[in-house]
Amino acid sequence: MAQKPLEIDMIAGSQLRDSQGEMLSVEGADISELEAGRGRFNDNHGKGFYNSIGRVTQAKKILKKEDCETERQKYFWDKVKSPYVYVKGELYNDEDHPNAKAAAAVIRNIHKNDNPLKMKASVEGGVVSRGIKDPSLLANTKIHSVALTFTPANQATLVEPTNLSKSDDNYQNDLALIKSVEHLAVSDVPSFRQIERTASAERIKDNFQKIQEISDELGLEKKMPDIHPEELAKAALRNKILRSVKDIMSLTKALCAGYGGAGVPTNMTGGGVFQSEAIDDGRTHDKPKNKKKKKNESLKKSELQYITCNNCGMDQVHMRHQCKCRKCKKSFSLEKIAQMMGYSD
Repeated sequence: MAQKPLEIDMIAGSQLRDSQGEMLSVEGADISELEAGRGRFNDNHGKGFYNSIGRVTQAKKILKKEDCETERQKYFWDKVKSPYVYVKGELYNDEDHPNAKAAAAVIRNIHKNDNPLKMKASVEGGVVSRGIKDPSLLANTKIHSVALTFTPANQATLVEPTNLSKSDDNYQNDLALIKSVEHLAVSDVPSFRQIERTASAERIKDNFQKIQEISDELGLEKKMPDIHPEELAKAALRNKILRSVKDIMSLTKALCAGYGGAGVPTNMTGGGVFQSEAIDDGRTHDKPKNKKKKKNESLKKSELQYITCNNCGMDQVHMRHQCKCRKCKKSFSLEKIAQMMGYSD
């Protein structure tokens, strides 16, 4: 039977002062992105597709109890008795998305067990303006996303499932996911990615035990190794890191092979791929002798050093510390700059 998306609703943000001393003005919040169905749920303010775990389907600003249109909205109003942003949506747990599956498992387990650990929310967006008399008041904001987290700045938030009964199956699998996160909720910010990895290790251990039970029933003498789930998770992580290091080393070797500041771009070695080609037009003069000059004395023309940009063809006097063409801004080669500064013949 195909898994259905877990539907959730919440107090995404409330007009109560948070742990940072700031307070959201619900009336001044622009939630048009959420109302239009373009809002996203993410894993603890994580960025990128991997941390995008769901989407917003409905949003409404509840400024007073009379604004509540449904029993769920009234339910959340009774929780805070203050203006709040009501948000409804669904998670991507029906797809092969480990973060979304882990988030759904945590929410399901909390709901079934009336767990004191509660899933919270934190609105994301930008501050347009603050209060004139009270700068800690976020008077006008633009909200585009909602983070699911255990440790929001505004504790007066709450996330709960809407299409789930306390008798739903899959309890044991959800329990394996929730075990590894309960102790982190007080001071640390847990990662759903870590929860999924630990739970997978737990399942592997259970499979080892089942294989051992079958072996005992068949009278086989071979014993399965006693492996701790944390060791399995660490081993998997080490292998992943090693693969990443090998990929980085291969890329570094390809880019930096033979790098030593020598060669020209056409050779594609010695760092040449990073250099800009420069051509000596024969007008470069020897470095002037190092002798003191009187104050405000002009440089003689014979002491000037010229360079021609190979990119745009502009002739120009080479000034000290100059490494780019003044016209096209393309870099000169390291070899040419060294010659201009008198560090090579």
